[in-house]
Amino acid sequence: MNIAINGFDFDQNSLFTEYKLSLLAAIAQRQILDHFYIITHTSFTITSSKNISFIELKISKHQGFSKIIWQNITLPSIIKKYKIDYLLSFDNPNFNHKKTKNILLATGSFHPKKYDFSNIDKIGFLSQTAYFNIENNANDAKITVLSGFTLPEYKPLLFDQKEHILLDLTEGKEYFSFTNWTDDTQEIITILKAFSIFKKKQTSTWKLVIILHNPAIEAQVYTLIKNYKYKADIKITVVENHAKAAEIIAGSYCYITTNEIQTDIVLHQAFQTCIPVIASNIHQLNEYFNEAYIAYKHNGSIEDLAEKIIYIYKDENLGNSYIGKSKEAASKHNQNQVLETISKWMI
Repeated sequence: MNIAINGFDFDQNSLFTEYKLSLLAAIAQRQILDHFYIITHTSFTITSSKNISFIELKISKHQGFSKIIWQNITLPSIIKKYKIDYLLSFDNPNFNHKKTKNILLATGSFHPKKYDFSNIDKIGFLSQTAYFNIENNANDAKITVLSGFTLPEYKPLLFDQKEHILLDLTEGKEYFSFTNWTDDTQEIITILKAFSIFKKKQTSTWKLVIILHNPAIEAQVYTLIKNYKYKADIKITVVENHAKAAEIIAGSYCYITTNEIQTDIVLHQAFQTCIPVIASNIHQLNEYFNEAYIAYKHNGSIEDLAEKIIYIYKDENLGNSYIGKSKEAASKHNQNQVLETISKWMI
């Protein structure tokens, strides 16, 4: 049995690339495949990217792993030459062929509001919020929501490890962490405005650490905070991989996300670090997680987000209770179910 992956889905600057390739590695390790191909182009070399080279190494340990360079050759020709049984793509339903079984895994990144699923055999939504955002085929029998796959880098820190991160990042000061998962700086503007309200209402030395996955927007972010009143309390850090992002998140007092597309992917990762989490209650996601995080209004209410930050800051007992809720949510994630479902699709 041979499977081909659409390598054009991978953006080397995205933490979601690492997430996708980690999932592929996990599938490769548990699924009996004769050959595991990534179809790509001459300008894309996975090993040239520091943040995902170790994942390619995991995949390449699979006995039949190799790449196919898509140059002056059609997809039907590739399918025939390499005897492809399955085509798998992330967020791209157009990658399919009538002579293969076609699998689509949707994270919600860069996907249209409307999918054409007519040529897809199995669709796995790795994000419930991405599933909620589509406008058609919502009840299609082909669809399975597969929320719950997490990366092993997200885990709690020991006390000494946390102290070291505090000293390294914020000179020993407690901090809130925030990850900008997309290239849209609007999310950063939102958290900066909320943090301003927090600082105005509280006499606090706490910091805000903004984690960027894409160095290309670093200059834009520094422009945003150039005249920011609380600039001294903002720390901008660019990460190349999930290991570093996970370490910074786990070292924080509370993690904040304003992401409203891949919200549950982000939350599943954060819960593994066992810290309090603040996120939007879009699509009643907090009910799904049994109120494991502090929910602010999902209609872009900056004031409500700020109030929730103050809420967790002022009440240490509340913070401790949400640590317990994060631990409980982390223990219930269904990673094995995700992998088992995808593997069964390839039998």
